[in-house]
Formats: sequence, structure tokens, C-alpha cells
Amino acid sequence: MTETGSGQRPKRLSVNTAVLLSRGPRSWTSEVIDISATGILVRRPTDFVGRDGEMFVLDVVDDTDMKLHFECLLRRVEDDALGFAFSLIPPEKEVPLWELLGSAADAIEPFNKN
Repeated sequence: MTETGSGQRPKRLSVNTAVLLSRGPRSWTSEVIDISATGILVRRPTDFVGRDGEMFVLDVVDDTDMKLHFECLLRRVEDDALGFAFSLIPPEKEVPLWELLGSAADAIEPFNKN
């Protein structure tokens, strides 16, 4: 995920929604932990296979029929979470993302690196 200076990052918004992660012929379902203007954090599926720097497609859907489609770079792999940085947001999906983020779209928050 992108940091913006020492101890700050784009504001995260906690959301409760499903996500489909895809890479080539493989796919996994999971849940979004949080999302920001620059990336997304998801729960790590138990059978997940992937390494830092690999490209994935993420499709976010919820019960309000919101559908977001992103091309993302895997930037963080933890035991229970995966952090992705957006590399491409299709133009038609930009407005739905900004609407989802609301005031968090342009906000910065403190970040403790420890």
C-alpha cells in the first residue's frame, strides 16, 4: 500500500463485503477488511497462492449490487491478510469507488509502522 510521507497513509474505510481474487486460471473468494483510495486489504484465503509484486484482478460485490473491478499488485502477504495496491481502476468504476469511500477518498490518517 502507498504511504504518503512519514507516518501517514490514505484513510482506510472498513467495509463488510465479498471479494473475488483472480490470477490466471486460479480464483479465491474472500472478504474485504478495508479499502482506501490507493488499495484494498482482504482476508487471506486458506488455500491462497501468490507473491509480492504479482498482478491480480479483484471484483468487489455487495448486497446493494455494488460491483467494483480492479487490477491490483499484491504488496503485502500476512498469515491472515493480503494487501493490494490498485494499478488500474477502469474509468467507469472510479465514481462508484469514490462514492463508497465518501469523505475518506481524499483523507489522510496517521499510520504506526510498528
